[in-house]
Amino acid sequence: MDVKVPGLLSAWVKTSRGQWLCCLSFDIPIGNGKGFLRLEGQWCPAEAATPVD
Repeated sequence: MDVKVPGLLSAWVKTSRGQWLCCLSFDIPIGNGKGFLRLEGQWCPAEAATPVD
């Protein structure tokens, strides 16, 4: 996915391999442009989260 959307960060966790994951909730637009898919508690690589300016 190459779209940036606002969301909520609820947790960080470090894996046994030393990688960081973040737990995010956010809405992404669906392909037909007529709605959104709500993802709640989605574990993502830490690089997926960026601070809001």
